[in-house]
Parts: sequence; structure tokens; C-alpha cells
Amino acid sequence: HQTHLMPPRSGTIEDGGSLTIYFQTQITDSQGYIWKSKQQSPYIVTIESPQNRIVYVEYIKTGETDSVEKIENRFKAMHERYADYRWNMTYGMLLDYYGIDILSADDMERIAADGVAARDAWLAAIARDAEKEAALGDVDEDVLNDFLSKIN
Repeated sequence: HQTHLMPPRSGTIEDGGSLTIYFQTQITDSQGYIWKSKQQSPYIVTIESPQNRIVYVEYIKTGETDSVEKIENRFKAMHERYADYRWNMTYGMLLDYYGIDILSADDMERIAADGVAARDAWLAAIARDAEKEAALGDVDEDVLNDFLSKIN
């Protein structure tokens, strides 16, 4: 049977390009069972010709967590591997959000511009909220001006 840990993704890779998939090599489920992947992370394959490819990561149950120390060690290992997973997850989310198959230079410019616009809108909303608080008399004008100068 299949359990999706992340949403499926698709894309286009030119001939000779490589596909890199990062994944957790060990998972502890909610019942305390430990599952280890049969494959090593990352999975890397060179694409030689046009094709559809489905990649499954298989896990086998290897035991149960029986101590707090083992759980702490697992969280520590996950923390140490965070950088490996961060970009792959972010990239997939960007592709999904923007409805694109592969990230181009134009897409990166658009995403960066959208990020700046979102940040500016967020800071403007924070400034409006601070000004409302000041209008209620909850904040001194000097404190408000100092705060506004720091977020602009």
C-alpha cells in the first residue's frame, strides 16, 4: 500500500540532467514504530531520454522506540539533516503554488518580486495596527515613531 509523506510532484528535466530527491531515511510513527528506508537519501538518477518516472521510497519496520533517549537522538538526527530537506521541500512548494513544472530565471524574478510585495504589504499592515493602538492612547508617540522607523 502507499502512504504519501509529501505531495507528489512532476516536472521536466532535459536529457542528461539529473533528478535529486531528498527524503528521511528513518521515520518514527505515532505508535512508536521505527521505519527505515531501503534506499539512501538523496536518490539521484540521470535522465537519458524522455520518460515518465515514478519514484517510490520503501520503508521497512525495524523496531519500536523504547526510550526517551532514542526519541531525543532521532530528533537530533532530523535537526542535523534539516538543510538536506529544506531546499527540496521549498522547491516543490514553489512549483505547486505557482503551477509550474520547472523553475526558470523569469519565475525566480517573479517569485522574488512577489516576496518583496508580500513583505511590504505585511509591514504596512503592522504599521496601520500600531497607529491604531497609538490613536487609542495605548502607545506614546515617541515609541510609535521609533517602532515605525525600525520596520520601514
